[in-house]
Amino acid sequence: MKKPFYRTMVAAAAAGLLLMGMSHAAWAFPSQGGSCQNCHNDGAGSLTASPDPIKIKIGENGLLTFDVTALPATGAGNNNMIALEDLTVAGLDASIGTEGDNWSQDGDKTKSDQNIGLGEYVLDLEIGANAVLGSSYQLVWYLAGGGDNDDAMGTSGMFTVDVIPEPATLALWGLGAAGLVVLVRRRRRHGCSD
Repeated sequence: MKKPFYRTMVAAAAAGLLLMGMSHAAWAFPSQGGSCQNCHNDGAGSLTASPDPIKIKIGENGLLTFDVTALPATGAGNNNMIALEDLTVAGLDASIGTEGDNWSQDGDKTKSDQNIGLGEYVLDLEIGANAVLGSSYQLVWYLAGGGDNDDAMGTSGMFTVDVIPEPATLALWGLGAAGLVVLVRRRRRHGCSD
């Protein structure tokens, strides 16, 4: 009775290991917490993100430019790309807007086209309603590459997204502050005349 159970468990474990091995691509992807699957973060390549911080209103878009000035040297079959940690991390609720046509988003994976060259790659960030107004979010980017033997390497860094209020919200705050000033002055005058 016990042997079929153990055989089933061993078969399930083997299938799980096989699927894990198949899911590792030749290039590296960041995962939650800044670790990189199959990745040797040896500082190869050069990338800067600007503007940093990027300021975006809730429900609107902002363009973030990644300037690649050097690529990881990964040998034949390189799949250099820019990969980001989950854009919804910490409630940022960001997605790719219409001008992010060379980017794709799949769950916690956001990446540029593969086999990128030197130059600028623009990411169109659209901030959703669940982002917290007035908050700053730090996100990790990877300039990753991989050869035919899963020898992924590259460099990483961070950029900041500031969620800022819309002009209408600022105007309401201003009116509220002006109302408080008027109220305080009236109370002071009323107190002084008695």
